[in-house]
Amino acid sequence: MLIVTSFEELKKIDRTEAPFDEPIHLTLGNFDGVHLGHKALLQHVKNQGTSAALTFQSHPAFTLFPKSALPLLSTYEEKIALIENEGIDLLIVLEFETVQKMPYDIFLKALHSALPFASLSLGEGAQFGYKRKGTKERLIPLAKELGFNLSYLPKISLDGLPLSSGEIRKWKSAGKLDLVEKALGRSSIEAL
Repeated sequence: MLIVTSFEELKKIDRTEAPFDEPIHLTLGNFDGVHLGHKALLQHVKNQGTSAALTFQSHPAFTLFPKSALPLLSTYEEKIALIENEGIDLLIVLEFETVQKMPYDIFLKALHSALPFASLSLGEGAQFGYKRKGTKERLIPLAKELGFNLSYLPKISLDGLPLSSGEIRKWKSAGKLDLVEKALGRSSIEAL
């Protein structure tokens, strides 16, 4: 897995050589814990061909809410290793502070210019960009303008409960380690 940390590095990738042959299929997210929902997204792009994922060095909550004590499900190093285990070809890791005030359309245009991806796959309900204005309704016309396919994967449920990193944190603090293990797809020793 190739890891890059800026749009400038992305522009320098020789995409004519394997495994970076066109077309490129992208997903993006925080991927804290790399739970079953994240794995579904990562496998979705992996199954389409050359796969890329974008994430952040540190969780955006630490920048947006510096006094909060958000308990992470994985360290940065663990997150990278878990994403690599999913077979992703290219990982883009940005510092959240460098893009936090970018409107969603400017962000996606800059990303697409640096890495002309053919498709973007997100989890249902995903929002990003400044003030989280990058909603499905706004991304559909932008995808047409830039010429990439946009898809949203449905949320995964676990024992009838919606699966998210936030829910897993709640289960962990409540001692529901069986749910944490199921949600992360690994044993509690690895999960904690």
